[in-house]
Amino acid sequence: MRRVVLVGLVLLVCVGLAGCGGGGGTLPTAEVSAVFDRYSQAALTEDSELLASCYAASFVVVDTTGQSHQVTRAMCIDAWNITFGLIDYSQYEFTGMQITFTGPNADRAIVSASINVTGYSSWTNEWYTNTLVGQWELQKLDGQWLIVKEKQLA
Repeated sequence: MRRVVLVGLVLLVCVGLAGCGGGGGTLPTAEVSAVFDRYSQAALTEDSELLASCYAASFVVVDTTGQSHQVTRAMCIDAWNITFGLIDYSQYEFTGMQITFTGPNADRAIVSASINVTGYSSWTNEWYTNTLVGQWELQKLDGQWLIVKEKQLA
């Protein structure tokens, strides 16, 4: 009997941690994924303010050389406005997304994904397709999941 109770408790904990059960014990995978859905939509509609709203007021970007840069939302908006002046995206899609929750209350998430992009460059007058690889750290701030760190892997 004790073994049955113990196995039942272990299963409840595992289902709750994996986000497979119902109710309040599930991990907010859909909420974190929604940040990247909004990000993609903003890139496709050239909405730099919507895109910047996916980030905390100040966040860190780690480039492919490993250097860290402190960035603000205003800087993000400026950079994306320049990008949108040069590139018209027809595809901007996060794929292969893996989300790992951390923190004492699962209030942090590490997201690894590829970004498949296709766009027309007005600078070169050519279409291009590229796949980028990145890792993002999100934190739940004032009830909203926001990107606090972005790492460009490739």
